[in-house]
Amino acid sequence: MPMISRIAIGVAALLLGGVALRLARRNRLHAAAAAWWLGGAALLLAFAVAPELLRWLAGAFGPELSSTAALVLALGFLALRGLWADMDRTRSELCLRRLVRRHAHLELRLREAEQALAAGGAPLPKRGRMTGALEGTGDVQSPLNC
Repeated sequence: MPMISRIAIGVAALLLGGVALRLARRNRLHAAAAAWWLGGAALLLAFAVAPELLRWLAGAFGPELSSTAALVLALGFLALRGLWADMDRTRSELCLRRLVRRHAHLELRLREAEQALAAGGAPLPKRGRMTGALEGTGDVQSPLNC
């Protein structure tokens, strides 16, 4: 591999790692996603510093051309990263659905409690905080425990 290619790949790896770290520190990128991108940047940097490693991997996995091995590794990394992102998005969507259902249920119970209190002539609870019969029932779940 020519020296200019090695330098370009090394610079690209350092930029990728730096951007991933900066986004993670600013809470724009989840820590697990940042770890994937840092791993990819480290692998890219290792191939730039030691191209013999790429040739060795190519020989170990079968293809004789190192460019083919690099392409296969890159596509495999992208496939794993896409799968990880889909799993995370699915988890988030399920959590959101559970929270929406929980909110609808609590709103219904709150309306029923307000109607019962209004029918009995008792003062209505403040809408800002659930009090009375709804407090301490365990119906309110933390968003982190979806």
